Amino acid sequence: METLWQAATGNFPGVEATGMMMNVRGLPGRIEGTPWYSKLEEALIQRTPKTAPIEQVRGAMRGAQVKQEELDWSGVEDYLAKHPQVNRDEFIQHIQKTRPQVGVDVRGEDQQLDSETTEAYRQARLSYRKFHDAMDKWMEDRANSALSREMDTAEAEYDQLRNRAADLEEARKRKEPKYRQYTEPGGENYREIILTVPKTASKGRPSYESPHFSDVNNPLVHLRVKDRVTQEGQQALFVEELQSDWHQAGRKSGYGKEYSGVPDAPFKKTWPVLGMKYALYDAAKNNKDLLAWTTGRQQGERYKLSNHITSLDSHYNGMLGNYTIKAVSNDGAPVFLGTLRRSELESAVGKEMANKIVEDSRTNPDLIYSGLDLDVGGQEMNTFYDRELVNEMNKYLKRYGAKVEQMEMPFSDSLGSAFNAAFPEKNNVQKVWAVRLTPNMKASILGEGQPLFQTAPVAATGLAGGALAEQLAGRKSDDTTDRERQYHLTRFGREQP
Repeated sequence: METLWQAATGNFPGVEATGMMMNVRGLPGRIEGTPWYSKLEEALIQRTPKTAPIEQVRGAMRGAQVKQEELDWSGVEDYLAKHPQVNRDEFIQHIQKTRPQVGVDVRGEDQQLDSETTEAYRQARLSYRKFHDAMDKWMEDRANSALSREMDTAEAEYDQLRNRAADLEEARKRKEPKYRQYTEPGGENYREIILTVPKTASKGRPSYESPHFSDVNNPLVHLRVKDRVTQEGQQALFVEELQSDWHQAGRKSGYGKEYSGVPDAPFKKTWPVLGMKYALYDAAKNNKDLLAWTTGRQQGERYKLSNHITSLDSHYNGMLGNYTIKAVSNDGAPVFLGTLRRSELESAVGKEMANKIVEDSRTNPDLIYSGLDLDVGGQEMNTFYDRELVNEMNKYLKRYGAKVEQMEMPFSDSLGSAFNAAFPEKNNVQKVWAVRLTPNMKASILGEGQPLFQTAPVAATGLAGGALAEQLAGRKSDDTTDRERQYHLTRFGREQP
């Protein structure tokens, strides 16, 4: 039977595999040290000579169907405007310096960092004892210069080790995930994967600060994931949530406007697939059998208002055209959301509830919602997770001969994956979306890489219940962003896959 290593090295020249980690040499367009390749760079290498007139270069890019977004964010026109005769190698160097450098920040368990931090503190304690002993000797004989130097040396060593331990502790804290509790039950190895771009990739505009990850510079897309095991024993990387605070804010307020505070950024329409492409890479790298993600219903259940409040009061002031919104949380605590304009209402309670309040206020300015009245939210999530993301992933997966399907996944607060596999009857089994990862597919993802830019645009957002659901679930919210994370999706023209 062909192993993954054989599939990788046999199908892709220039690939060395050690376990699931591969080093790629000489594949056209492969962006070194990343999961990506550049279709633009590949086209130039394969279709143009070392020097060529500008029209020949343009023809090569058109023939390879390089996406306009990649051309725009790679500084192509800036370069060509100054070089009617193109030196291919210089042009590629310009592209490599200009295009977005997508970085990755992973928050989660890091056993190596934990061990290093523990060892650093141990060494610091031993060093302190050494310093304390040296100081005791010097105190008994202060005129002894040798003892004084010995004490100074021990103190300097202690300060160095103490500072190193403190630095490692700070690094460990930065690696701790923030939103572990907002997931489906069960699973292991929860982590938050944040894809970032540097300031240069936002065309020199100010860095974007995410309401969820304010300590990360320019967080473009984030995924919250766990490792799960199906009842058949298949290993899965499971995406609990996929979101882009940046592009949600940009879609709401516009890009590049000083007053909006939203700098321009790449991947406006394709950020969901970009995030899922990285998830495919992570799953392949860790030799998973599946990449899976939640349904819209599971997302809606997680954040809908009825899970967080027992009642919601609305008073409509017709003279001022605003709404005063109050609520009572499930633990009986009053929650005042403020006096809001119509445009702010969705950000507070979610799109569906906002529409309900506006419509009902036409006949009654004083409203009280409770029980089934609060069982709203999630339709937009159904649209995104169950239709749009599935459709766009199916388009993308055609290159691998793969497709999205529904599978059963156990969600259990039991003893972990081994327990789940041994006692499936104990599990809360639900349908999820999943992609099967074949050995050849993993080899392609790790060896050839995946295109950084691609077609199939989607534009999605997040929470159905709005700022209220997020606040009551303990989530951070922010007035400058689309707090409700509404999963309203705008379809753009069909492009060539």
